[in-house]
Amino acid sequence: MNNKLLLALTSFVLIIGLAACSSNENASTANDSKAEEKTQKEAEDDQMAEEKAKQEEQQRQEAEVKKQEEEKAKQEAEAQRQAEEKAKQEQAQREEQQRQEQEQARKQQAAQAQKQREVKHQKKEEPELCGSPEVGITCEHVQKEWENEQKIEKELKEKEKRQEQEGLEYAKRKAQSFEDKEREKMSCDDAKNVLEQLKNAEQNPATKESIVKYQEKVNMCSK
Repeated sequence: MNNKLLLALTSFVLIIGLAACSSNENASTANDSKAEEKTQKEAEDDQMAEEKAKQEEQQRQEAEVKKQEEEKAKQEAEAQRQAEEKAKQEQAQREEQQRQEQEQARKQQAAQAQKQREVKHQKKEEPELCGSPEVGITCEHVQKEWENEQKIEKELKEKEKRQEQEGLEYAKRKAQSFEDKEREKMSCDDAKNVLEQLKNAEQNPATKESIVKYQEKVNMCSK
């Protein structure tokens, strides 16, 4: 009886020990699984953070490149604007110098013509000098001199008129050049509005020429 009881107790103790071992093993396995999941999650979080950091760095670099390109384009545009402004100033200086030279030449010619007219008027008021032995001037000599002065005065007037015409043509070319540049920069809508205004304006050769050019501009916009 005692042996059976001892055997039963021993078996019970063994069963409890095995159960405890099994429980501890299960608990250890569960803890290991949780630790592994935690490690895996941390690794995934680290990878996501690294990828995000890479994307942010790439975006930053792209933004920096874009900023540099915009700055470069801005500098090039400014350099071009300054070059165009300098060219305009130089052109304006040349035109002003040419205008002053033409004005000076015109004044000199006008002064010379006035002097010739005064001389001619004086000779008309002193006809008695013609053929006077005391003076030693023959009427033929006076006539030839007068004709020569008339010729010079006529040439001066023609030259002055020609220079005046050249000045008008130069001013016309300058105005036309300015209009062409403005028309090239003009938007299609503005070109259409100007074309309508020209068609309704008083027609003359200059207006008709402008209509043709603005019509070409509008036609190009329609393509």
